Amino acid sequence: MFANFILVCAALCSFGYIYYTQFFKSRGGDARIGHAFVTYWFFQAFVIVMAIMTITIGIKGGFSWLDSNSMVGFFIAFAGFLLTIYGLFIFEDPGIGLSRNIRQIGSFLLVLLLLIWGAAHLTNGFWGALPPSATKWLTIAVFAVGMLPIASKLVLKQINFAKKLKERGKPSSFEMGIIARIDSTDVQKGISSLLVHTAEGRHPIIREKAIAKVKSRPDWQEEMVRLLNNGDTDVFYFLSSNAVEKMDIFPAAINKGIVAQSEMIREKIRNCSHRDHLRKNSFFFEINDLLKSLKPFKKAGYDFTPSLQALRNAFNERCKFEKPKFDVIKMIEKAM
Repeated sequence: MFANFILVCAALCSFGYIYYTQFFKSRGGDARIGHAFVTYWFFQAFVIVMAIMTITIGIKGGFSWLDSNSMVGFFIAFAGFLLTIYGLFIFEDPGIGLSRNIRQIGSFLLVLLLLIWGAAHLTNGFWGALPPSATKWLTIAVFAVGMLPIASKLVLKQINFAKKLKERGKPSSFEMGIIARIDSTDVQKGISSLLVHTAEGRHPIIREKAIAKVKSRPDWQEEMVRLLNNGDTDVFYFLSSNAVEKMDIFPAAINKGIVAQSEMIREKIRNCSHRDHLRKNSFFFEINDLLKSLKPFKKAGYDFTPSLQALRNAFNERCKFEKPKFDVIKMIEKAM
């Protein structure tokens, strides 16, 4: 009796939802708001009733074919149901990138399949008319259709991302100015100003030109070692994303660079005049690039623990107010 009642409620909710989403044309103004409210109410009611129906089917052992343990089978089926409902929700989102006709057909088909799926289980395969395996394949079909909008959303998101990335390939006027400065740099006089443009995340064209310009100097690796020995931590921008050939000449200089970074952090904390100037995420980019720079050297067997300890201790520097708990401290401790 309860199963029949749930089935009738599901049918009424699904028919109401389909009518207001597929066939009812709302007028503007308050009528449009009223239409949206009624559609949302039917959607909520349909989800709630279908959730109760899924639980009822699980109690009856309708998902035992998914796993020998009936509880495990139920949880797998309920997870599939939730994903299917999420797929139905996506079909109603105009921003997904699918045409209105595809979204309407998908929404109609998914609601209808869910209703048939529930009815097949609650009526024991339409009173025995369906073979025992029919409910199994119907469940797979419903969940598969429910996955389609989710998969479409992910695919379209990647397509849009690739499109934006391609559009980003053309430098802006500001970026063209950076490229001009890179081209006019005399690397024999210095490469320090180029290093900030060589890390990952910079504009691909700018990064490519900056790396090529740096390497146009025959002794570019020796120059980086000299810069590190002089406390120029901009070298970590390059090392964080680019390989070097003469690895053995870098470790001692890297240790000096880490110590130099430690002193800069101490000075900034010590001279900070307002608590808003220090936040939990302060120093993230500097420390992140520095730690990324160490990875290939640590794999080669070099140890930077003493200098990393000095870097960690730099955050103990006192200031005029209570410091936040910097996120980068955990990053450094993990690297140690």
